[in-house]
Amino acid sequence: MDSNTKVKKSKKRQRKDISSAQSTEQKKSKKNNTTAQKNTQKKQKNPLNGIILAITTCEGNDTDAPSTQKEFTYKEACKFAESMGASTTAQVHNRVYAVVCNKSAVYQSTQRVRKALKKNIPIINIQWLLECQKEGKRVDPMNFILTDEAKELAKKRQEIQESKAKQVKEVDVADESDEEALQNVSGWSEPVDYGCCCVCHDDDRDDCKWCSGEEKCSVIQKKLGLI
Repeated sequence: MDSNTKVKKSKKRQRKDISSAQSTEQKKSKKNNTTAQKNTQKKQKNPLNGIILAITTCEGNDTDAPSTQKEFTYKEACKFAESMGASTTAQVHNRVYAVVCNKSAVYQSTQRVRKALKKNIPIINIQWLLECQKEGKRVDPMNFILTDEAKELAKKRQEIQESKAKQVKEVDVADESDEEALQNVSGWSEPVDYGCCCVCHDDDRDDCKWCSGEEKCSVIQKKLGLI
């Protein structure tokens, strides 16, 4: 075999190796693109995958919800969150990503809202779920945070409760003071059980037709020595 033939075969082998390598790279690239597309589709389908949410809803008008969007019940909200990959729980614990609720739940300061405030867990408007579904990703919840509003409402509720408790205490103290004052007035005697409640006995009268008639009351009978 002459040198020219060897060179030709070598070049042909090189071209074949290059073509094979390019084909392998193309296959890898196509596979990677397919995997990336699948992962993207999966993320879009489950944008809340891997997070735990506590849901709380109350009946009432959510003023921030567009009129075209319906109000969620508790069960509907849980199913909606789970359809996007989130896990839902009835307990508000430290692994909870956020407490998702409507405005009515904030206004009524539900137990989960109060626990979220106590544990410094974000409170997010339920409309955030709709936005995550619309965008196909976990949207930044900052525009949907209700924590500050919940704190303010909780503070007002606490002030109202303390004011009512103070009023009740003042009334109790006033009643107690009046009673003590009456007991300490000069000239008042200790109460006596007469066995009859007729007003004539307060004036020590014996002419009452009800107590001094044919059927005399126990007080008159005692005076007359009949009993």
